[in-house]
Amino acid sequence: MPEAKIAAEIDRLSNLPLPALRLEWHRAHPDKQMPKGLPRDLLVRTIAWKLQEKELGRFPPALKSKLQKLSAQLRKSGALDVERQAVIKSGTTLLREWGGITHRVTALDDGFLFRDQRFASLSEIAREITGTRWSGPRFFGLRQPVSKLAASSTDG
Repeated sequence: MPEAKIAAEIDRLSNLPLPALRLEWHRAHPDKQMPKGLPRDLLVRTIAWKLQEKELGRFPPALKSKLQKLSAQLRKSGALDVERQAVIKSGTTLLREWGGITHRVTALDDGFLFRDQRFASLSEIAREITGTRWSGPRFFGLRQPVSKLAASSTDG
């Protein structure tokens, strides 16, 4: 089923009367008992989930594991302290000032160019610049905890 048909089916589900929606839920989850008091929007979402899973496949195990960790972290602390990393396209120039010197790095398809020398990672370049181990993406400001991103987006 192409994605447009899936979207149309989800739209159809959203407009079903509640008894018909419950029947669809039972069809999508034949081996489960419907939780009591499941609100309409969750009925639609869980049916849509099953529909997409059937048509497009399940999550890869690594993604499932990551989502479980994030879920546990959110339940425990009420916030997500994950890092986001920007995707760097080939040709992008990164600038970083360190020790009073501005360092320029160019992203390549298969690594980075710094001082006319190829490096496999930004971490190697950060070490070259500072002489100590660094997370390259963090050194070049490409990673920032989500909590800081959320705080900065609410400032001002």
